[in-house]
Amino acid sequence: MIIFPFMKNGTPFSFRYGRKHSAQLLPYWDLKVVKNRLIWTDLHTGLQVHLTTKTHDTGAAEWFLEFTNTGDKPTPILEDVQACQIGLAGDIGWRERALLYRLHGSSAKETDFLPYTTEIKPGTWTRWGPKEGQSSSGACPFFAIQWSGGGVITAIGWTGQWKAQLAWGTKTELMVGMEYLHLSLMPGESIRSPSIVQLWWTGDEIPYNLFRKTMIDHILPRVGRELVMPPIAHLNTVCWEWNSGDEKSALEHLDSMEGLGFEVFWEDAYYFGKGGFPAGVGEYGPDVTSVVAKDRFPRGLEFISGKVHEKGMEFLLWYAPELAMPGTWMYEEHPGWLLSSEGREGKLLNLGNPEACKYITQYLIDSVKHYKLDWLRIDCAPAPLPYWQEADVDDGRAGLTEIRYVEGLYRMLDDILEACPYLKIDNCDGGGRRIDLEMCRRTVPLWRTDHTLTFQEVTGNFDWGAVLNQVQIAGLNRYVPLHEGGTFSEEPYWFRSAYNAGIGFTDDCRGKYYPKGVLKAAIEEAKRIRKYFLGNFYPLTEVTLNPRTWHVTQYHRPIEQDGMVLAFRRHESQDVDFACQLHEIDLSSKYEITRAYGYHRSIPVIVAGAYLRKILLEIGDCPGSVLLEYRRL
Repeated sequence: MIIFPFMKNGTPFSFRYGRKHSAQLLPYWDLKVVKNRLIWTDLHTGLQVHLTTKTHDTGAAEWFLEFTNTGDKPTPILEDVQACQIGLAGDIGWRERALLYRLHGSSAKETDFLPYTTEIKPGTWTRWGPKEGQSSSGACPFFAIQWSGGGVITAIGWTGQWKAQLAWGTKTELMVGMEYLHLSLMPGESIRSPSIVQLWWTGDEIPYNLFRKTMIDHILPRVGRELVMPPIAHLNTVCWEWNSGDEKSALEHLDSMEGLGFEVFWEDAYYFGKGGFPAGVGEYGPDVTSVVAKDRFPRGLEFISGKVHEKGMEFLLWYAPELAMPGTWMYEEHPGWLLSSEGREGKLLNLGNPEACKYITQYLIDSVKHYKLDWLRIDCAPAPLPYWQEADVDDGRAGLTEIRYVEGLYRMLDDILEACPYLKIDNCDGGGRRIDLEMCRRTVPLWRTDHTLTFQEVTGNFDWGAVLNQVQIAGLNRYVPLHEGGTFSEEPYWFRSAYNAGIGFTDDCRGKYYPKGVLKAAIEEAKRIRKYFLGNFYPLTEVTLNPRTWHVTQYHRPIEQDGMVLAFRRHESQDVDFACQLHEIDLSSKYEITRAYGYHRSIPVIVAGAYLRKILLEIGDCPGSVLLEYRRL
């Protein structure tokens, strides 16, 4: 069993059952230990509580709860389930402050994934959570709490409405659980809780890189033994043809990418019949080809897929399996599968309905196989909390629709990956609104926000779009190492600002005079430096939206003893140089370094570690960037 620091009452969780707190109940329940699972049983009502735990070689602890009614009658009310309830810093909270490090969630605003710090004063109670059931909308389910001499990083795995609470006073504790839960379990019925990963530390430095290693080694998805990396992808219709996109334009885009080095051809939402996007979303009938606009794609998307694979690229296709618009097949043929919300046009496919979940899962598996998909893009579920709550008409069953839906979502993804083990899944949901621990096990976010690209498209202000991309990468990379966003430009400053081991490129390459040589060089550089993004990550400047500053980050691979520095002089900066303070540089060793202001590297130079540690970077262009690569000799 995991021994949790400062754990009270012998468990890292709590709940109320029949109005009594678990601390009053569990000492009198039957307890069994089976491998990494602890099972408490109330012999009077038959309720079982399963705690499944795991420890990682990084020191991180992971666990989740399951509740099962093994009796023959409905249980008393189960409520206030805290998947995490742990004392933090002994009794020092009453005397000293703490710091709470969070990220803004994705709300399609300029602050998306911007880090911010809150001072927690003694005697205070802090609460936070996401908006309308989307796990990273408005709040991010990854955060750190630091106090004098230590702290803890916490990650939440719940693709629904979670709530975190931090008490800092005579009692210092963190509580994390579902926000809405008040239900009686029927005989034989089981539910699960959010999952939790925590990494505790002592000392003054927050071990973000140890947490990143936990994510890379134990959480992020793999195909076989290979980590799923975000791709260098081209979005052929986004921002250009939209619902007028057809076979001809798709093939033109594909031909224009010839020889540039793109890895993925991305067919987004605009292939639908029934009025296009969004009107046609939900036309998921028994024939997987019926969703495609036959007038625009007479030979179907399988023809596009074949052409993509002939060129040695992978094919990505967009789906919104949880949304059904009026007049579509799911909306008309299976109303019993759908959840409604007053005032909302679209309906939500109830993944908690076993029949509905089984149907859409098989539909997506059949689609993957029919179109020979390499990437399945999951997007566009409407904010689900109102749908869930309106379905819970019985107060004694509040929260059950959400639980069943979230369980169904995980089952759907797991079953698809089991049937298609070569497949990679993109997690979008309106632009980065479901980035949480459980989704990170199964998917990679290839569109971390809608705001950056929409802003660039509407305003043409690529400079501000670059700042937004820089902030999103530096914020999310504290916890989620692999994700990507989009850019219109092939020029070094803007392309590098959006690149995070992968990129969604949205410019139209079909023009006769398009600078394809520059784009090809950008992609060649991107592939060369991709390896560094799995290394240790260090922001060397404050992560801010201020356009008058520099933005500088370092990535270092400890085993290989190499890395890179990406430095950006923003568009209003008056400073032509920046003095670095690099990490993990051996002062007594020699290093080979190169600089690249454009896409051509300088001749390698040998420097002392003491010089590299405090190297002065200069950028004459405003905005401008420089890529410094180094390796120890």
